[in-house]
Amino acid sequence: MAATPSSGTVWQSRYFSINPVDTRIWELLENPISFDKLVASLIGEHDVPVEICRQ
Repeated sequence: MAATPSSGTVWQSRYFSINPVDTRIWELLENPISFDKLVASLIGEHDVPVEICRQ
């Protein structure tokens, strides 16, 4: 017997993919950190202008 959604039920599957920079942001956010310190960490680790990083 196959499972089928009952009336009014929505079945959804979501897949999220994150890149290494996204992963690093989440790692930094594991502990309280200000936005300015987050940006400083990222520009120290990656070749990105501060204006772009702050976006």
